[in-house]
Amino acid sequence: MDSNWITSLFEDSAPVDISGTIPDYVSSGSINRLDSVRPDFRDAPYIPQSNFYQQGSNSISHSVGTTALQLIADQGNATIDLVEGAARGWFSDPDPDFDIVDLKDSVNPIDWPNVREAQNLSHFKWLNAASQRDRERTENYNESGWGSFIVAMPFDVTNAIPIIRAFKATTTLARVGNAAVSGGAISAGEEYLRHAGGVNASIDRSVQNIAAATIFSGILGGAIDVGVKAHDNFIVDNLRNNRSRSAEIAVMENLQARRGNYEIQQRKFRGYDQYEDIDLDRKIIQLDQVIAGVNKGLQDNAKKLDSGTLDAETSKKVTNILKNLTNRLNSAHTEQRGLVQEAGDRMIDKVTYEGVADPFKLSHGTWNPIPSPFSDVMKLNPITNDVTGRKVYDGLNILKDSVMRIAGDNGRLNLGNLAGYGNPNSVATKASVEKIYWQQYQSILNEAYGEHYGVGDFTLFGMNATSSLRKVTGKQGTKQQFAQEARRKRIFGEEATSPAEQRVMDAESHFYESMQNRLNQNNLIGNRSPIEQNIYSKTSEAAIARAKLEDPNINMKEDTRAYLEGRVDDLEKHIAILKSSQQIVDSGNIKGQVREPFMNRIYDTAKMMKSPVGIKKAFFDWFKESGSVMVYNPKTMLFDRVKTSGLSDEKLMSIAEDSYQKILDDVDPFDNGMGEDMGSTIRLAHRMIDIPNSRIFDYIHTDPLMTMQNYTQRVGSKLAWSEVFDGKTPEDVWSGVETQLRIDGYDDAFIDAARVNWGTLKDRVMGTVYRDPSARGLKVATFWKELTSLAYLDTSGAASFGDFARTVMDHELGDTLMMLTKMFRSPEMRDTMRQTRSEYGEGLDLDHGSIIQQLEASGLNNIDPRSTWNNIKQAGHIMNGLGPITELFKTFEGSMRVHTLLKYAKRHVDGTATKYESIYMARYGISMKMMREIVDIAPTENSSGQNLANIMFWEQAGVARETIQTFREAVNSGVMNTVLSATPADRPRIADGIVYIPRKVADKIPWASNIADDAKYKGYVRIESGLMTLPFQFYSYMFASMNKTTAALTSGAVLNRVSGSMAAIGLGYLSIMAKTPEYIWEQMEDRDKLLRAIDYSGLGSLYATLAYDSMQQQLAAGYDPTLSDHMAPKFQQEKSYSDFLIGFSGAGTSVAKDVATGVYDVATGETQSGLQMLYNIAPLTGTYPVKLIVGQMTDVLGGGSYEKR
Repeated sequence: MDSNWITSLFEDSAPVDISGTIPDYVSSGSINRLDSVRPDFRDAPYIPQSNFYQQGSNSISHSVGTTALQLIADQGNATIDLVEGAARGWFSDPDPDFDIVDLKDSVNPIDWPNVREAQNLSHFKWLNAASQRDRERTENYNESGWGSFIVAMPFDVTNAIPIIRAFKATTTLARVGNAAVSGGAISAGEEYLRHAGGVNASIDRSVQNIAAATIFSGILGGAIDVGVKAHDNFIVDNLRNNRSRSAEIAVMENLQARRGNYEIQQRKFRGYDQYEDIDLDRKIIQLDQVIAGVNKGLQDNAKKLDSGTLDAETSKKVTNILKNLTNRLNSAHTEQRGLVQEAGDRMIDKVTYEGVADPFKLSHGTWNPIPSPFSDVMKLNPITNDVTGRKVYDGLNILKDSVMRIAGDNGRLNLGNLAGYGNPNSVATKASVEKIYWQQYQSILNEAYGEHYGVGDFTLFGMNATSSLRKVTGKQGTKQQFAQEARRKRIFGEEATSPAEQRVMDAESHFYESMQNRLNQNNLIGNRSPIEQNIYSKTSEAAIARAKLEDPNINMKEDTRAYLEGRVDDLEKHIAILKSSQQIVDSGNIKGQVREPFMNRIYDTAKMMKSPVGIKKAFFDWFKESGSVMVYNPKTMLFDRVKTSGLSDEKLMSIAEDSYQKILDDVDPFDNGMGEDMGSTIRLAHRMIDIPNSRIFDYIHTDPLMTMQNYTQRVGSKLAWSEVFDGKTPEDVWSGVETQLRIDGYDDAFIDAARVNWGTLKDRVMGTVYRDPSARGLKVATFWKELTSLAYLDTSGAASFGDFARTVMDHELGDTLMMLTKMFRSPEMRDTMRQTRSEYGEGLDLDHGSIIQQLEASGLNNIDPRSTWNNIKQAGHIMNGLGPITELFKTFEGSMRVHTLLKYAKRHVDGTATKYESIYMARYGISMKMMREIVDIAPTENSSGQNLANIMFWEQAGVARETIQTFREAVNSGVMNTVLSATPADRPRIADGIVYIPRKVADKIPWASNIADDAKYKGYVRIESGLMTLPFQFYSYMFASMNKTTAALTSGAVLNRVSGSMAAIGLGYLSIMAKTPEYIWEQMEDRDKLLRAIDYSGLGSLYATLAYDSMQQQLAAGYDPTLSDHMAPKFQQEKSYSDFLIGFSGAGTSVAKDVATGVYDVATGETQSGLQMLYNIAPLTGTYPVKLIVGQMTDVLGGGSYEKR
């Protein structure tokens, strides 16, 4: 590869002496742009346009074809000269009478360095001519355009090898690497020949040529990679659509169908197709009881035989009995072992995917180094069996499958998706959709409130205008008061005063009745039948464990045996607790379910403490009236229901006082235990007080929306868990995972680490992250973070512009533009946007009072959306624009997601879907069977190009509930993956303020060595503190963005990589421009504007954060930033060790420091600076409305400005 044309652009040379002056129409900027090309041009007084711009007839005559032909000829001649020159250098005989100095004057000074090593006259003539030819070729290169060069490039034989090497490779890295290495090697060979020939040979030039060739060849390999992928993505896919894509879809459908029938086929193959899972459990328990009975018979008869008191005939009979019992025992053991093996095989069947050994492993190219419990599990590799030498996937796949079902959010591609297998439904997405149920109540409440008072139902940002005005003025008749009165009448059985009020009462009844029915169906409410089923399930598990322990054919490791023995003991203890729960259910009513309409009870501790005598008396009176009370039994360590007839008044009052105190001491008063496994709830007696709500109505929270929202979050996740895991408790699910891992041979360290990650995800989706939600440190950290968000995020609405780029990435550009125009003029479009809220459970942040979750994933489920503090937070995030913009983007994205899902479903049914579209549908768990159902049965429609789902009518039309639920979850998770906030799958564990230190590490730390192992996760020391969450404030978006944007882009999970990335940068530019004061924006260099736009684009959030934060930290430490030559820091920063330390502890500590500084300045007489500092950090002062008001007031009063700066 001839690299002269590259180095000629950058080498220094003598200034060109060309006379003339620069004409007016040639700007200095045009000349300055030559800095990077030729230094001699930069200093030249004037370069005629015929030489510089190639204007006039000369430039016209150099057409692309003619110039390309000349370049092709030059390439061949250059290769010939290179080889001939080397040959002449090696084989020319020196002439002793030849003196090169005699010929110096006849040589062009430019050619002299190339001819001075001539060996004889003939060699001199050839070198001189070759040097001139080389200069001509260089001029041709310089004068030709890029088009000519690209046309000529493939005809260069030295380019052909890197191109061929690049085409043969299969990955991007290999294409770039192969091309670069081969190009550098070829250039090195050329330079060796050049030094032998002597023309234009120098060490510096050789180094430059080899480096340039290596870089250029690498770029060439990258260009080939882009071209190959473009060919695959567009041309090949189009060919497939026309020829064989329908066949591929048929193959995918067949795979999915076989996957669905795999378990059934395997049962038939193994001979157990007559048993359903519940029949299998029942048979195992039955045989366990038979084995226990036979063993008892064997022991009794053996004692008789060993006693020596039996006569011969009786001894013979007993001996025969023992023989028969032994045969029966062996037969029972054999039969049970087969059933136990079948139960284990069925677990493996559930995670077996034809053709994919590790279906849940994340696809490559994620570019996200941030660890999280989800990704840590999905990246795990299988162990190798010591005997067979094969990878062991069974237990690992069961583990990964359970994690997908717990916290999967469809945000990442896995190997199963690439093969066409759909992701399973997860607890996280199911629980998120549960919000539609209280939203349906709220919609009815909004309409009924306006009708009842005759004021209309106009709402703005989730607030009724009339109600808000009445709340501010103190006038009675707010929406909250209307809802509370309707609830009171419902609980006390009073008549409604208007049809509107009756609709609200009916809506509340419908909400709780539908939830109660689903809870009953999933064994999550305190009735006898579900408890019996739980006892049954645990009895079955214990029987299976015992059978494995007694099976001589299982070569069990000692640690596995110890685990199973301990598991049997735990199960027996839990069964005893459940049986105690069953007795309590049998002996009385639970939680007032029968006496009055149900509502979830949340004690209002503030009201209780204002009137402790009143609530204690209410308890006391109820205990006497009901005739029973629960009393702790120290022998069984359980609560028993005791009749009050035998208890004194003093004892009853003592129980009432104890109940009162336990309610106040409850670390999580928002959780009343509803939806808990009864074995856990029974340990908390105050949650089991079955007093009717009407008897303590003045001491509980009565706002329907507040209690419904908490009920949905608390119970919804438990309900979703039960539905996803077929009624199994978290303990049961993990037990199955761990048992298989141990059977496969995974060691304790692997299993302990997996359980910590598994348990962290479980706690997140169930809302039980913190062991003590009432801990002072957690409350302080939560409050301070919320205050900080109001102080710092005055213009966070503008910062969220970039979220729209993810919509551009995920959907066809034409569809996005069409829907944007429809948003302003189409009633159908606006209706589908509203359905994002009512049917898919997204875009409810303002109604829910949880817009803060867009910024902070606190892990707390204690929500009081109507509290004063929450109203302040909501107002702040409305005023800074975050709330309205988030809701707009979510509802728009929901409409786009519905449109795209329906479009792809139709393409799959008619056989025209692309490979990307198949992967997309698989990622969101929609199978071909579901797609056919949607296309053939669901009452969808198309309105002027927009696909409408009308999902509220699907069930009536006969669409399966699983299909409806999966479609809802696909839309819901799609919105979460586009309008970003961190899900349970995104966040690292430390972001929760929780650290697990391995025991062997803790033993080496003085303060940690004395801490006992965590009771839940053996082998680890648990450190929990809300204060540890402070450094991660405002990182929620980054955690989500690295998965949903960066990883999605690099792994092929988005449709429009280039246009989406450009949109992200463009919107990032708008965001930073909107947030930056004009006087600062005008001073910023274009380079920094672009870099800040990339920072705000979300394309590489982690890397941008590390770059900018490292600069601030270096400045605070007194050093010049390493990157200062390439980018400017975000803020001015003087040397300050306190700021350096605060930089590691989060924005909250920075606010604390500013408060202290402001107060100190005011106290020491620096009033102006102190007040300015305090004003700068005051909540809401930087929002647009406040800035406008303050600016107007300042102009009127003529005082100094306290504008936030």
